[in-house]
Amino acid sequence: MKRINTHTKGNRLKLEAIKDYESNGYIVSNSERTGKFIKQKDIFGLFDFIAMKEYDIRFVQVTSNKPHSHKKYLDFSIKYPPMINVHYVQGVHHDRKGWVWYTYNRGEKFIEDNRKQKTNKVELNEREKVKRIKR
Repeated sequence: MKRINTHTKGNRLKLEAIKDYESNGYIVSNSERTGKFIKQKDIFGLFDFIAMKEYDIRFVQVTSNKPHSHKKYLDFSIKYPPMINVHYVQGVHHDRKGWVWYTYNRGEKFIEDNRKQKTNKVELNEREKVKRIKR
């Protein structure tokens, strides 16, 4: 089985999220620094980049397949409650399925699930039977 370089995969997903925000009219600041001797690489130790639109600011963390602990984001949203148009967001990309976006605000979590839904195998089998009968 082929191993996937997790660092490369993480960068690819982050760039995909940045392109998605930019295509929706956001200006994105990627302040994550890489290097051998840099200890803190994320903004406030939690976020990968900041996306800004006219009256909307989003602090975004991107992960793959499994979200980071919600507790630290909820605690951060309680300690530093966002203003009206500021959002703390965690995007989780599930392989071959799509994105789930978690938004944290004053200790509450909101979920937007954009994953592709599986089609029912029974429906596919019924379609195949119909095609076979018609031939």
